[in-house]
Amino acid sequence: MKILFISRSLPYLGGRERIVEELMTYFKDSDRISLITPDKGMKRRNIKTFDSEESSLSIDKFVRKQAPEIISCHTFYLVNLAIRLSKKFNVPLIFTLHGVFIKFYDKDYSSIIKKIYKNSDIVTTVSENYKKQLSKFLKEGSFSKIEIIKNGVNDLQSNYSKKKKNIVRRKFRLPLDKKIVIIPARLNKIKGIDYAIKAAKEINEDILFLISSPKGRKNKDEIKFKKDLKNLIGRNNRVKFISLSHNELLEIYPACDVCLLPSLIEGISLSVLEAMSSGLVVATTAVGGNIEIINSGKNGFLFKPKSYKEIIKVVGYITSMSDKKKNKVLKNAQETIRAYFSKDKMLKSYKLLFKKTILNYENK
Repeated sequence: MKILFISRSLPYLGGRERIVEELMTYFKDSDRISLITPDKGMKRRNIKTFDSEESSLSIDKFVRKQAPEIISCHTFYLVNLAIRLSKKFNVPLIFTLHGVFIKFYDKDYSSIIKKIYKNSDIVTTVSENYKKQLSKFLKEGSFSKIEIIKNGVNDLQSNYSKKKKNIVRRKFRLPLDKKIVIIPARLNKIKGIDYAIKAAKEINEDILFLISSPKGRKNKDEIKFKKDLKNLIGRNNRVKFISLSHNELLEIYPACDVCLLPSLIEGISLSVLEAMSSGLVVATTAVGGNIEIINSGKNGFLFKPKSYKEIIKVVGYITSMSDKKKNKVLKNAQETIRAYFSKDKMLKSYKLLFKKTILNYENK
């Protein structure tokens, strides 16, 4: 296959970008892959990359030379470009919605979602919950262009001895004598970090809340939000910020005690999946795709969003669990990942969808 990806991409860091990178890596050795992106600085073997901020004429010349059989777009940011290229070069368009935000805070995405659905051959999303939201919003009839491909991760199971755990904590300058609740999230209001900070002010002094944001992100809104969060923290020493690369995050997971995601909205969170696979008890809000991953009390814990008191309650419970109960939850979590959220399953689902879409398009 000849596949053109259109997306934000690494080194811009987020879950969507990591999924796109996994897809390109999977296809690049057997298929012809090209990428149009505004993000610069990554060199990729066997992938032709072009700047989305170049002129339309230059972009068209690049696409004509690559002659893609299918376009896979992963961002609102470049939707007009993806639609234009699909129509100009008569190529099917698959648009992946990693999040479904019809209206959130002061932004209304209604018109752009309708535009995406109208002009795409297939719209994929990452959770059953998101498909239901889209179907209801779009008033779909019996024919549906919406497919679900859930995110997947590697099997990250590892057994950390107390000695190794302490080595990792020393490396990242973390206390050896406290329970650590890690919050792996970009610094955005939708992640509910402010509720975690409020909880930290009233929780046991032997618990540290570690807010881990992706290393290298320089979004102005996120920088401002971090300042707001620091003002909220004040002199509270139970909260610490840390910036980590993806590999560092995976390294630090087993050295923590709880993974907390107090998100207000969420798809199929890679952070939740990776923490579960790494052997870390997860507590997250009962929103979006979280309810498709977590069976509360069995393989992790769910709590109501927008409630710092709920966070205090669930963190307190997890940190006081017996080893027997904790190990049972961890075993169930890892079994869930292997059965339903493996990276291999995700990648094969995209490959099958790409092939099916190309064949259907050719037979129109």
